[in-house]
Amino acid sequence: DVDGNVVDPYNGLDDLRNRTLRHTSEQFGEDPLRVLRGMQFAGRMDLTVTDETAAICRDLRTEYDTLAQERIWGEWEKWAAKSVVPSQGLEFLNATSWVYEYPELAAMLGVPQEPEWHPEGSVWTHSKMVCDAAAAIAIREGLNASQRATLVFGALCHDFGKPATTVTNEKGRIASPGHDMAGVEPTITFMTSIGAPAAMIAEVAELTQYHMRHIGFEGGKAARRLANQMVATTPQMLGWIMEADHSGRPWTGEFMMPQDGIDFIASMTEAKEAIQPILMGR
Repeated sequence: DVDGNVVDPYNGLDDLRNRTLRHTSEQFGEDPLRVLRGMQFAGRMDLTVTDETAAICRDLRTEYDTLAQERIWGEWEKWAAKSVVPSQGLEFLNATSWVYEYPELAAMLGVPQEPEWHPEGSVWTHSKMVCDAAAAIAIREGLNASQRATLVFGALCHDFGKPATTVTNEKGRIASPGHDMAGVEPTITFMTSIGAPAAMIAEVAELTQYHMRHIGFEGGKAARRLANQMVATTPQMLGWIMEADHSGRPWTGEFMMPQDGIDFIASMTEAKEAIQPILMGR
């Protein structure tokens, strides 16, 4: 007020200090879009939803199909382009059961990974950490909103192929052969379902398809062939996905990029720059 006293009837300051997201009235349930708004708020401000608010959100799941796709995309775009801790938004979806409105996300819950390579745990846990690493990379690199959203969505979708390909061999080792290619179709399905632009869908699909290509990559002719195939994204964007993938095992705030990833990006950048169009504008 005019005397400098804070009027705080909902104890909002305490919730902000405790990083808690809470509804303030029963009218919250009048618009199911508020659930997705809660998702992107949680990611942008590192908030955890209260049990009471999560319960109301669960009751609103039956109204998901009433939401216009452009409204859904508006909230998902803010989550990807503005989140500092995007994993909190994903955990909001899990706590409210809205994760099950997205089969590609729900499929990752509880899918195991080989502890030697993924000590952080399940595919869901890993993907959350990769999203956090991607957001940190976007901030570090000063990416614009569209680039940042593409990078975070690439991080979210990069292991969509693991639920369908994960197996345990006779030695008890867990592997997901071919999960990069297997992830392309669910990536396109998910990104289309939330209303993403066609160009972003194509780029995120390529990031999913090629995020493992640095392993055993020899460059040379292979780099030139891939440079011709990779039309929707860039070597640098793919490199950031590789960096986020390795940094999220687990994500501790420390950036990690494998040497073969560095070599891959250098080789691909050179190959891309060497490509000249046959027909020139003149």
